[in-house]
Amino acid sequence: MKKKKTLKWGETPWDNMTKDELLLEVRRMYSAMRSLYSVVKMDAGMSSNGAYFGKNGVGGNALEKGRQIIEPLFNQYENGEEDIYRSFFRYADDLLFDGLGGFTMISSRWHVCPECGLMIGENPRGRKLLNERCGDVSPNEKCNGIMRLLSWDDLKSQPPAQESE
Repeated sequence: MKKKKTLKWGETPWDNMTKDELLLEVRRMYSAMRSLYSVVKMDAGMSSNGAYFGKNGVGGNALEKGRQIIEPLFNQYENGEEDIYRSFFRYADDLLFDGLGGFTMISSRWHVCPECGLMIGENPRGRKLLNERCGDVSPNEKCNGIMRLLSWDDLKSQPPAQESE
């Protein structure tokens, strides 16, 4: 069994991470925070327990912490949460988390065609997509690309397009 680490006063688990490790953890935490905030906000709206979600309640405290992190991020973008979700996290959750979580299946098992760039999630009750010809599983019948699982390379940010003169 691997010996567990000990933290000294003032240390956190993130202090010695590289920039890439820290960025990965921030992305994981944002995704988890977005999901948790949404659930707590919904529960607060449906709850008849005013004390729990009130000013001094544990639920109210959690909701306010989430609000102070999530809502300022949403407010920075034209379409708020939707922009953040569609530009990265819709797909990245497959790579950020173990798809077969303890409670539910997190992954959509996103697949990519290296020829045309189509990204499509696998339906758990439907046909498997891995190694299938793109034209057989998509509307682009002429594409001969072979579907593969999503990778981090597929989610790298793209440089802005150069404007032609």
